Amino acid sequence: MALAALGVAQAACISAAEPGTVPPDVQRAAQMTERKPDAGMLQNEWRDRQRLTASQLANGNGSVQLPEGQKPSLNMDTATKVRVKAFKITGQDVVEDQKLQDLLADKKGKDLTFADLQQGADALTDYFRNHGYLIAKTYLPAQDVTDGVITYDVVIGRVDDVTIQNHTGQKGGNGQHHTERISDKALYRQTKFLKHGDYVTRTNLERAVWLLSDLAEADAKVTLSPGSEPGTVHILLDVEPYQSKHGLISGDNYGSRSMGYNEYGIDYDFRNLAHEGDHLATSISTSGRHMFDWGANYTIPVIQDGLKMTVGYNVLSYDLGDEYSYLDGVGRSRVASLGFDYAIDRGRRHNLYTGIRYEHSQIKDEYRSFGATYGDKTGNAMVFSLYGDDQDTAGTTNWRVDYKWGHITNKSLYSSNIYDQWLADSPRTTGTYEKLRGYIERHQDINERLYLLLTAQGQYAFSNLDSSEHFSLGGPYGVKAYPTSEASGDTGYLTRAELRWLLPLKKHDQQLQLATYLEHGGIWINKDSSINPGAKNHRNLQGIGVGLIWQRYQDWFVRMDYAWPLGAEEPISDRSHTNGHFWIRTGFYF
Repeated sequence: MALAALGVAQAACISAAEPGTVPPDVQRAAQMTERKPDAGMLQNEWRDRQRLTASQLANGNGSVQLPEGQKPSLNMDTATKVRVKAFKITGQDVVEDQKLQDLLADKKGKDLTFADLQQGADALTDYFRNHGYLIAKTYLPAQDVTDGVITYDVVIGRVDDVTIQNHTGQKGGNGQHHTERISDKALYRQTKFLKHGDYVTRTNLERAVWLLSDLAEADAKVTLSPGSEPGTVHILLDVEPYQSKHGLISGDNYGSRSMGYNEYGIDYDFRNLAHEGDHLATSISTSGRHMFDWGANYTIPVIQDGLKMTVGYNVLSYDLGDEYSYLDGVGRSRVASLGFDYAIDRGRRHNLYTGIRYEHSQIKDEYRSFGATYGDKTGNAMVFSLYGDDQDTAGTTNWRVDYKWGHITNKSLYSSNIYDQWLADSPRTTGTYEKLRGYIERHQDINERLYLLLTAQGQYAFSNLDSSEHFSLGGPYGVKAYPTSEASGDTGYLTRAELRWLLPLKKHDQQLQLATYLEHGGIWINKDSSINPGAKNHRNLQGIGVGLIWQRYQDWFVRMDYAWPLGAEEPISDRSHTNGHFWIRTGFYF
């Protein structure tokens, strides 16, 4: 990769070289002010796009029928009143007694009817259910009330047994698609935390339903019925096949000048290959002659409920075109990964996950015009993640934090070829590195047709980074007023406020949205700016735009955007569209 300004080690190589030994084309390649694409940068772009456009698996539905237990009740005439001196609460050991007594404090010392006493029972029932004990019930048992002490008996509800009805492997709802059967063992693995004698809670029931529905092509529902003993319930989990499309054919103009603007891709998911609720996600994309990318990620539930393992492999190759064609620049990156993700909390309104992933990368960049391999890199890294989402009455919030620790080497720095050394990255971008990356998005409903998307993301580097670990501002997933990968560096941030309006349509199976947005970002090119003393190390990009999103669920979609830059910051990587950018992406599911 040719840097915007030469690093310290490169300058030393240049000064040591004899005059006239470096061809003009090599000098031109090293001294170009804009940052040319390389395999590391393209690999980083692909990783960001995969993260931002990742498809979500099917969500399940919780249909809960609550059993009503039968217990002897207080036999008291509706008109009779009793002077209440105290309350006694039995049958529970999960809440401090004083908290429950406080709920009944306003009834002490009063003459109460049966209806008044029943209101107290209802208040206790509501308290337990609001705190997650879904089937808790408070009774007024048969008792002697002449002493003024009223006893309430709380039945929280315990698990009797769990049954799973496995209907996967049958035809979907319209009878046109046959799903592969998920094994009974795989289903029970996701629910083995539901144990006999445990309290029945909303948290555990929702976890069971949603973990089952996270399995490929599964949709779960739960029904509760009275158990074999008083105060127990039988949990029935009904797992039906979930029908959805497996593939996507897409096209866009999200590429770059040197790689080709137009990109075409195909994605396909192979599901339940091992009958474990697993899936193999494959993808191929190309911009024609200049870029080709393919990858596969296999995800399978393992060991215990909520734990998944993912094995991935991606290969990307390119050759530089346009004004860089004289370099005959080519490159390739290979990335293999192994990761585990665990659902700490899984429910309808709140989800929390943690993950760990190992990555091994090999990156090679060449200028074949003069036989220079300026990048021959090997990287190893660990990524630790925490992410989740929350839903409330006004909208949803999604967030993610990643910490990455790794080590990268570049053999070209030690090559006997002077051109390799001259064009290679500075040694300050090799060795051990660390970085933090964060993302948060808020979907805020305004009314039934209007909502606001607020997004913030950023990266903090602890040292100078290789291009494969950079943060970029420009492009369709950043500040849309600027070209793809414009303003790339070690540390940066990006914010967006987007207002969307759902336009009324006669066709109810389609959705048309009008969007308008303001985007702003900042980048620090090098963590340690002394690598290029005197060079500009900070850039700010901002812009406004409008967009149109038209889609038919699980059938097709198209998004068009036009964005204008705000301020005097000119694009460097591509000056062909300085007044604004038009973006379009479309796809068809199959």
